[in-house]
Parts: sequence; structure tokens; C-alpha cells
Amino acid sequence: MGVLAVLAVALLAGWPLLEPRLIATHDAASSLARLMQVVRYAGDGQWLVRWAPDFHYGYGGPLFLYYPPGFSYLAALPAKAGVGLVTALQATALALWMASGVGAYVLTRRWIGRSGATLAAVAFLLSPYHIALVYIRGAMAEFAAMALLPWVVWLTVRAVEDGGWRWRLPAALAVSALVATHPRIRVAPDAMKFYDREPGPAG
Repeated sequence: MGVLAVLAVALLAGWPLLEPRLIATHDAASSLARLMQVVRYAGDGQWLVRWAPDFHYGYGGPLFLYYPPGFSYLAALPAKAGVGLVTALQATALALWMASGVGAYVLTRRWIGRSGATLAAVAFLLSPYHIALVYIRGAMAEFAAMALLPWVVWLTVRAVEDGGWRWRLPAALAVSALVATHPRIRVAPDAMKFYDREPGPAG
């Protein structure tokens, strides 16, 4: 029931994303333009899109050499399947919102139990920063990284505790995905180097 409750809260919080119109945010037009470039040029000689030919009044620019394209690639999957760009953009954001809640639940359940994990996940989902990223700033790349963060931390903890490739490889892939969406948020998993599965006595 914990996971279902978390998904229900995420769905309610992200319900406006299901509307067939682009939500007006600070970065809405830019997010849509970046998605359009990835959809148009991925596979057209640029599997990893680096140059955005339609930017800067048609002169183009190396946007994706410095702006992580992870979210745009994720949203491009439904867009390539025929879903409209606006719907693909906002549906991807909603899916990430739901995934972030489940990730927070999975991460915290081992320490505070199901009820506590449900409350922690709901608090994470409804944090003002989360809300602002989606409905005010429209910073989808940063939002995608925030959604991945609980999963990155959980997989890193499991990799540290287990010590085998069963968890190390997924943890490495998760951190790579985080870098591909928003490198600055990668500093959070760096803190896991201080995680010790058998801490010594305080003193």
C-alpha cells in the first residue's frame, strides 16, 4: 500500500502535466526547443546530438556539448513513437515524478519502515523545490536529476554494502545517468564515499 499511496500522491501533484498544453514556466519554451532538436536530429547523423542546427536564428550552436541532454533523450522516446512534443515532455516529467517518489520510498524503508518511508516519499514529492522545478522554473534537466537521486543513493548504498558487481554496475549506470541529466547534482552521491557499513565507535 505504501508504494500505491506514493504513486497516487505523485499523480495528483503532477496532474496538470496531463493537460494538452505547455505549462507556462521560466524555461518551458527552451525545454521544448531542446527536445525538438533531439527528436529531429538524433539518428540523422547525430546519435549523440551535439550540434543544434536550428538555434541562434538558424546559425546553430554546440548546445549539447555543455547542456546535458539526458532529459531530452528520455522525452524523445515517446515523441519518436508519435506522441506530440508537448505531451511527451510533460508525460516524461510526470513519470519521473512518480519514479522519484518510489525511489525515496525504497531508499528510506530499510531504516524507518513502511509507514515512515511513505511519509518520507510524500515529503520528497511535495517539497517546495520539486514543485518549483516543475511549475515555476520548468527546469526539467534538474528535475530529472532530482528524480534519479534517491535511486542513485540507494544503489550506491547497496554497492558499498554488498561489494559485488551485482550492485556496483547498476550504481555506476545510475550515476552516469545522473551526470547525463544534471552534473552539479552529482556531488550528492560523492558524499557516499563517507558511508561506512560498519561505523566505528564515536569519539
